[in-house]
Amino acid sequence: KGSIVNLSSKSGLMYNTAGHAHYASAKAGINMLTKTLARELLPYGIRTNAIAPGMVRTPINEDKWSDPELKKAYEARIPSGRFAMPVEIGYTVAFLASEKSFNIIGTVVDITSGMLI
Repeated sequence: KGSIVNLSSKSGLMYNTAGHAHYASAKAGINMLTKTLARELLPYGIRTNAIAPGMVRTPINEDKWSDPELKKAYEARIPSGRFAMPVEIGYTVAFLASEKSFNIIGTVVDITSGMLI
């Protein structure tokens, strides 16, 4: 028994930025992998889900949040008005990995701060 939590992205669920077809395609593939593994592994007691974060404040996108004007432009694209923090993403992963999410199977959880609305 167990739980698999794959890491996708909002880019795997909707068109994003030009020039990122490779990234969006890979994340869309993760979404389908999540669903097929859920079906195939459930008989063995293994639940499979994925998370699809939006903008997360990490060192890799420091340029987007360290420049005040660029930060403001990016935050305008996020309905909640701010980047997610890594720990907030971790809360969702911990929930999906726990028995508390027993009935969530084959789902890609939108944790985009409203970007998919």
